[in-house]
Amino acid sequence: MAQPSKITKWLSSPEAHIATAIFISAGMLGALGIKLVLHNQHILNILLLVAIAGASIPLLISLVQQIFKGNFSVDILALLSILTSLILGQ
Repeated sequence: MAQPSKITKWLSSPEAHIATAIFISAGMLGALGIKLVLHNQHILNILLLVAIAGASIPLLISLVQQIFKGNFSVDILALLSILTSLILGQ
């Protein structure tokens, strides 16, 4: 059996989950600040999009690794539904 890569090890560690939670929380707090102080919807949308995209990167890496291993799970369906909703603007 092949050894897991450093990225795979890090993504499965508690530190990765904590970092992702901190990143998305910072994005949400930043969005709240922008909404309350600047009242600029365009900047708010950009900030939230960056936060969501940044927090999704570890999930995408994990899903791509699962696809290459031939492990198709319900996570693939979740990814497809998220991408579809983003494409349709919902």
